[in-house]
Amino acid sequence: MSWKRASAGETVYNKCPTNATGSASRRCMLDNNGVAFWGPPSFARCVSLEYRYLHISLREHLAKGQRTLAGEGMSQIVRSLLELLQRRSYYSGDLLFSTEILRNVTDTFKRATYIPAPDDVQKFFQIVSHMLDMENLEKWEDAHQVAPGAALLMRILEDFIHLIGEAQKPFQSFLMVTNNIMITIQREPVSAVSSDINFPMKGRRGMKDWARTAEDRLYIPKEVFTVPPEEGDMPVSQKGGQQ
Repeated sequence: MSWKRASAGETVYNKCPTNATGSASRRCMLDNNGVAFWGPPSFARCVSLEYRYLHISLREHLAKGQRTLAGEGMSQIVRSLLELLQRRSYYSGDLLFSTEILRNVTDTFKRATYIPAPDDVQKFFQIVSHMLDMENLEKWEDAHQVAPGAALLMRILEDFIHLIGEAQKPFQSFLMVTNNIMITIQREPVSAVSSDINFPMKGRRGMKDWARTAEDRLYIPKEVFTVPPEEGDMPVSQKGGQQ
């Protein structure tokens, strides 16, 4: 990719590579000695064609109108998005676009009162894990010039956790640990909470080393769940996520 001549402080724009749509940008800067140099190119507004096609497919599923069909279609979108991200070849704009796709998926699940299959739930969390990989740090920094995508992604993740937690039966629990996130979802009556809640639980099976040795902790004293007797049977959904 070639860039036209620019003055110090000027940002120039170019077409994205042929496998993407949108515009790339690059800023001409000055060092401490007054010598001009190019800053890193930004691909925050570039979206790969395959991600565009996936978004078109998403809109086609939404156009079906029938809630169950729309929900089933979102599960297909989740599987396809995971396949794309597993290739580890994408632009920072693709991360923002993937975040928007996940937002549409989660909103559709909520509107359709459709609970995805356990395998698709795991795929959703795997997508988030891939997106939060340390290899993508520079891409997220680039993307934040356009939108706070990482913050939006975490809000979407929280909404999805609520969706799954509300569908669980009492005393049912869920654990998901990847290379980048750990999520537990546990539902039980408030009256059944007899001890303090610690997240993550170090001794739990399936824990990865990074989660077992992480210094970040969530602690909720059991007194928080003390309620009047007539409210003691209200359900509570416990969730946790960590990067």
